[in-house]
Amino acid sequence: MLILVVSVIIMLKYSGQYKAFWTFRAAPIANENVLYMGALKAFMCNMFLPVFLLNAIVFAWTFGLRILPDLAVILLVGTALIPLTSKLLLRKPPFSLSFSIAQQSDGWFVFAAFPVIALLWGIHVFFRTLPGGIWIFGGLLIVVNVLLWTMLYRVKRVHVQV
Repeated sequence: MLILVVSVIIMLKYSGQYKAFWTFRAAPIANENVLYMGALKAFMCNMFLPVFLLNAIVFAWTFGLRILPDLAVILLVGTALIPLTSKLLLRKPPFSLSFSIAQQSDGWFVFAAFPVIALLWGIHVFFRTLPGGIWIFGGLLIVVNVLLWTMLYRVKRVHVQV
């Protein structure tokens, strides 16, 4: 699931209808972070969560309800990785480049994510060994999610006076 996050974030800058991006340039958007946040939230709601829920159902059916806290932690890790990976890898606005210029050189980012995901797995296992550690880790991840989603793509409100 976490490799899915990295792979899709890399591909968010490409589109089959990339020429339509000019409408965003023509619109009076004060901050492009709105575009990034919209694309990331759409990915999370339309792609990540449905696939994660399907996986979660299979894992809960296979291992029983005792795995639910672990699934919640993995969900929180995945949702924290979305804005973080985007800030690191998404240098062009979403859907602004043609698929025909998609370079194979971006593929190494997926392999570079393996050590990070292994580290996150190790932290998960460490907290799992502590009494009540999974709940502590979950609480920390909630705070991390709030901070990442609010601070990385900050949208300043413009007050218009009439």
